[in-house]
Amino acid sequence: MSLTNIILQISSFIAGFIYLKSSLGKIKNPYAFSKVIESYKFLPTNSITLASAILIGPLELTIGLLIMTNIYREEALFCGICLQLFFITLMIKRYNQVLPFGCGCFGLHGPEKITLNKLAFNILYTCILSFILLF
Repeated sequence: MSLTNIILQISSFIAGFIYLKSSLGKIKNPYAFSKVIESYKFLPTNSITLASAILIGPLELTIGLLIMTNIYREEALFCGICLQLFFITLMIKRYNQVLPFGCGCFGLHGPEKITLNKLAFNILYTCILSFILLF
């Protein structure tokens, strides 16, 4: 096994684990996650917000597991990149503002500001997903 393959395997495991960890709080309490989504003010109704909250957690879990296990890895990476670009867009829209329940990255928290560090983490994570997809 070449060094490149080893790096890709480790990167895939870490990237998948991040999605796995991110999904747990959202799956455990989708109603609370719907409040996070509402605070971004991009969906028109509460029913759409709750439906989105119910779907995003399992979607992240599935993406994470597929990336970690190399099953449909390219498709999972593409979906993950699209999801991350969507999250980044939302974070840019609310950049430097305090959200009452946090950014939603790893579940529900107290009031948190969307900072450059949070945005940079999501951009770096998207780059890692892209790196894995390209190699």
